[in-house]
Parts: sequence; C-alpha cells; structure tokens
Amino acid sequence: MATVLIPRPRPVSYPFINITSIVIDHNFGYQPLAYCIVNNELVMCDVTHNSNSQLTVTFALAITGVIFLR
Repeated sequence: MATVLIPRPRPVSYPFINITSIVIDHNFGYQPLAYCIVNNELVMCDVTHNSNSQLTVTFALAITGVIFLR
C-alpha cells in the first residue's frame, strides 16, 4: 500500500542573517517546498535537497531573510 505524505498546514520558518548559503536539517521525512522572503519580497534561490531530512539553500549574494518550508 502506498504512503501518502500530507504537507504541513503551516510553513516552518528558518530566519538567517547575512549569508550566501544555509543547510537546514528539517527532519520532515520528505522533500518540502522551500521559498525565501527578503524585505517582504519573494527572492530567487537555489535549493538542493540533500536527503528527505536536509536541504541547502544558496544565494548569489549575502542576504538576510527567512526561508519557509512547507
């Protein structure tokens, strides 16, 4: 029988300050949707899912903001 994973009802936030790359150990057991907000704007970032419990987010420049996982 197949297992159905239901995404989290609310995103989990990971704030960061002045970085170009961050590794997040989320331990969700699946590869979540990740997005980044800087100054109330959605920004482009490179997301690499290292496993079902960890991902790396990389930016072109050092920035401060919040990564949300869902």
